[in-house]
Amino acid sequence: MTIKSLTHMNNSKKNQKMQRSRRLFIKKKQIASKIIYCDSIFMQGTGLMMKPKSSVKNTAWLFKLRRARKTGITMFMVFFPIDIICMDKDNKIIELVRNLKPFSRYNTEEKISSFIELESGSIKKHSIKLKDKIILK
Repeated sequence: MTIKSLTHMNNSKKNQKMQRSRRLFIKKKQIASKIIYCDSIFMQGTGLMMKPKSSVKNTAWLFKLRRARKTGITMFMVFFPIDIICMDKDNKIIELVRNLKPFSRYNTEEKISSFIELESGSIKKHSIKLKDKIILK
């Protein structure tokens, strides 16, 4: 592989990241001004572990699963509570978890395609409800 082709590959990856959504909305209301995509095995495995509470301030951590399934979400080494929004393949909310405590675990009741971790209190603050649709812009 030449240096020119490696440079092109790196630029393509940068362009893909720039094309990603930057904000999260529900019913035209902005819920988070920043989205962190947890799409690598490492990011999906660690998520908010050992991160400061400021990591979820106005930020959505988005986890997309390879296929819809029931899954477990662990709070191991997460030192603050969070809210979790679970979605189907169409980004429709099918489960809501409020104030999940540090060092706990949550097992989804439904098969989900993705989930979002938010600052604790976000579900109540933004009146997020089941069947609402997540919009990424």
